Amino acid sequence: MKNWLYRLIAVSISMLMAMLMIGCGSGGQTSNNPSDNSTPTKIFVNLSQIKSYDEGTAAPGTTFRYNMTGTVCWHSSCDNLVGTDSIIVSQPITTDNITYNITRDDTSITNTVSNVTTSGTATNYILQTGNMYKVVYDDGDIGTVTSQNLLPTNPAVGDIGNYITLSYSDGSTETGTWQIEQTYNGDGLIKFTFIRIDKFSRVMWRQEIGHVIKSDGYVYDITIKTTYDDGTIVELQGNRI
Repeated sequence: MKNWLYRLIAVSISMLMAMLMIGCGSGGQTSNNPSDNSTPTKIFVNLSQIKSYDEGTAAPGTTFRYNMTGTVCWHSSCDNLVGTDSIIVSQPITTDNITYNITRDDTSITNTVSNVTTSGTATNYILQTGNMYKVVYDDGDIGTVTSQNLLPTNPAVGDIGNYITLSYSDGSTETGTWQIEQTYNGDGLIKFTFIRIDKFSRVMWRQEIGHVIKSDGYVYDITIKTTYDDGTIVELQGNRI
């Protein structure tokens, strides 16, 4: 749901040309012995921390910051990218007698070939129930939530679910889903998939965002892969700092 990637990378590409948790395991194993009817052991993943900023319930001032590196590729040519992504929990605000939890996603990305740096901010307005009301981008783009299911606190490896649907001011819509996997070393992994479709039902972009989750719920890193309708692919990854 990091739509700022579309704007940030599009600017870098236009300037250049004239110029926004891989898992490999599964939850329990079944025996090869056909006489063994034991129930596979479920492996659960603690999402308490990721829910705290997803729902804006972390203490105001809490910041989840990532240093990222990656690439932008188009027409078989790739440039390197570096950047930061900071999710900041702000003080709640009250408007028309409705109190919203506020989180802000600040992103800065530099194309190391062109040395062009672009940045973007998304502000999330979250109801006291934990459901998002709307997201407002600094370029004026506004997405209003039409449906959402809160993330579970302790899903099991293999679980999947519908996450969110938004309607945007330009007539486009965005849908998001989640799934739980396990990394090679046993950590949990939550993977989000977002797809934005324009008012003519054409796919604008598809984005996958992953977070490795430690056993205590600590969100360890971020990976982002965005594929645009013109074939441009942006991939970013980084550890939390």
